[in-house]
Amino acid sequence: MHGSSTAVGPATPSSERCPSQWSTVSRGRSVNTTARLRISGIGKTIRIKSIHVHYDLTVPAESREATERALAAHPLGCPAHQSVKDAIRLTWSATLKAGGQVFSLREEGSDVPAA
Repeated sequence: MHGSSTAVGPATPSSERCPSQWSTVSRGRSVNTTARLRISGIGKTIRIKSIHVHYDLTVPAESREATERALAAHPLGCPAHQSVKDAIRLTWSATLKAGGQVFSLREEGSDVPAA
């Protein structure tokens, strides 16, 4: 996204699930992101078992297909995702608002329901 933007996050995590939230607004487009971590204890430390990211996106109608392609391609092109995917289960879902319509999306093969 081009132009000025505002980011907010992360929120204070809880002990079982650690939610973090970020928001960005720029030129009629908005992105709100929530990440939830599932953790378990190992000795005196914790282990992240899974991370689920949910995106709330608002884009112009003409950007819908490109936004869907970007969401689908992101895991393969994200160095952080590629670095931890074998140790931590990563999933995503999205609510996409485009041209007055609302679409629920999720990663292919995910058993996590779209919000």
